[in-house]
Amino acid sequence: MSKTSIDFEGKVYSKEEYSSHQLEQINLAIEEGLNPNNVVSSNMQLADLVNWRQDERDKRIYLGKV
Repeated sequence: MSKTSIDFEGKVYSKEEYSSHQLEQINLAIEEGLNPNNVVSSNMQLADLVNWRQDERDKRIYLGKV
């Protein structure tokens, strides 16, 4: 099931601006406790979103170990 829009802290990500894949990645980022408002733009590609998600997760893991 794909959402047509995601509202996160006052910013709405909609299908008019983002692809279904991007919305899915944004939703996953939110579920992981990340804030997509900081870096997600409508011209980001799926690979950029995946890399960003992994980078943010890696940072959390690293900071948790320090």
